[in-house]
Amino acid sequence: MADQVTTRLCVWIVKSHFGDIIASVVNVLASRGRLTFRQLVVFTKIRPRAIRATLLVLTQHSLLWHSSSTSASNNVLLGGKETDEGEEVFEFNVDECLLRLRFGKYLLIAKELFGDDGLLLVQTILDHGRLRFSDLESKIPELDRSTRQKLVRKMLQRRFLKSTSEYMNKSRTDRLAEMEHKVLTMESKNNSAASSSALASAKRLGEIRILAEEKMKKLEEEAASLALKGSESSKTSNSVKGKGRERVPTIDEAVWLRVNFTAFNIQIRNSLIEEAARARYNEGAAAVMRAILIGTEESQLSLSDLRTESINSHSIMQEIQEDRDLSVGLAGKNISASPMSSLLKEYIHILSGSDASWAAASNGGGTNAGAGASQGGMAKPFLTYSSSSGGTTTVGGGTGSGSSKVHVEFGGVYRRLKQAVLDGYIRERWGLLAVRVVRILLSMGKMDEKQLAKVAMISPDDVRPLISVLSLSSIVSLQEVPKGKDFMPSRTSYFWYVDLARATKVVLETLLKTMANIMERKAAESEMPVLKTLLEARNRTDVAEDESLLTIPEKQLLQRWEEKMMKFNVLETRVDEAIFILRELPLLDA
Repeated sequence: MADQVTTRLCVWIVKSHFGDIIASVVNVLASRGRLTFRQLVVFTKIRPRAIRATLLVLTQHSLLWHSSSTSASNNVLLGGKETDEGEEVFEFNVDECLLRLRFGKYLLIAKELFGDDGLLLVQTILDHGRLRFSDLESKIPELDRSTRQKLVRKMLQRRFLKSTSEYMNKSRTDRLAEMEHKVLTMESKNNSAASSSALASAKRLGEIRILAEEKMKKLEEEAASLALKGSESSKTSNSVKGKGRERVPTIDEAVWLRVNFTAFNIQIRNSLIEEAARARYNEGAAAVMRAILIGTEESQLSLSDLRTESINSHSIMQEIQEDRDLSVGLAGKNISASPMSSLLKEYIHILSGSDASWAAASNGGGTNAGAGASQGGMAKPFLTYSSSSGGTTTVGGGTGSGSSKVHVEFGGVYRRLKQAVLDGYIRERWGLLAVRVVRILLSMGKMDEKQLAKVAMISPDDVRPLISVLSLSSIVSLQEVPKGKDFMPSRTSYFWYVDLARATKVVLETLLKTMANIMERKAAESEMPVLKTLLEARNRTDVAEDESLLTIPEKQLLQRWEEKMMKFNVLETRVDEAIFILRELPLLDA
């Protein structure tokens, strides 16, 4: 079950992709939670035949979860009435629906990495939700069989495509509940009757959940790797010249294929990190960051990874473009004559130094403000050196520069990106003074009103109303510290602080509402009677071949409409980027 803002956005997404009938079913499912088929008929007031076709379409595009009411997680009351034995229940997949906002970006990434053929393949699979390899021949007749095999095999090996099965049609909650039930059942069979009759402790239930999550993750990985047969690298013993050859994995044509959105999201994440390095430093630092991310791409499996694998300077140099001149972004005597390896070390040293460490060094060793900034997370470095003990060290932390391997710290970068979105939101609504207050609270932690006014160099009369407005909007939170047991206001200290997770949640809700407003406005602009008739006339074959059939006022009206749509698309792209940063990137060091 989704909240009202998310439900409205999902309905508009589904309406733009599938139509009004499916959007009506999605509206009921997203707002009411999991329902049975009979309940869907009652709430939507749509014919059962149409609902049955709608459920098939949503399942085909992985927008719907379904499971039997006899499962462990469905042994509950649904809609106030208990379901019959074995009756199927349906639940809308909100996360999968919101990913459809980035289908255009996914296609651009596919074209950049795999060319026009990759673009056509990804677009075809996105249009149909999931396809078998044998179905691609009729869907993509432009590509011959050998080209399709090479392309699909390459995208499967790089994890841009994955296989799916009936097991993945259940929600993660259902799969986890069933796996926990299996683990408990196996333990009750293996243990004695006396121990099985006792209730499991909270500690044991936590261990069972961890074990169930590990087994479920293993099953998901097996389901995602069913498409390639013999994917492991093995040597054939009967080669012609006695030299072994790597076995080429074959594609199982009976397995269903779908797009792996996680791999595309990782590409979007990496481009955002590159842009953040460019905005913080210069073009050379962005080129080095891009090379590091490309060199460690195989180890990047999820957006929740803490860091990339370690990479040395030689591997980074291989990924940097040959025409890239790293000396442009550095200042120094005879810097242009320095070798590539020295320039690379300078950039790595810059990227691995936090803002707090440089501030502490310039202030003569470590002030409280510098320590607070380091703890705040906003000034953490992009890179950290790999120590011999397996930990990480930064430039400000000691002997990190003696190591030859570095890795990207995603936690600090995510906080930078989230704070940039938060700063833009606060600046637009309350001005620069509010941004200054929030940044100080994020960097230095909890502060009372007088101390905040002193550090921010703002008069107390201006700080008080500003803090009140930020508190009402849930951007700033209040911590009460009583000096006695009576909790008297006069004997209580009040400290203000910023909970980044809570603040970003408020901003995310506003962005989701904005995205829904943009989609509604685009639909309203296109549904105007005069413009709708004109668009239908332009789609006719005779008008498409000869636009001179349109009058000058009609052409001007179409031009104004296209300019509006272009502005809406640009705004939609910017809002979606902010939604991606706040919703998809986790706070790893929170």
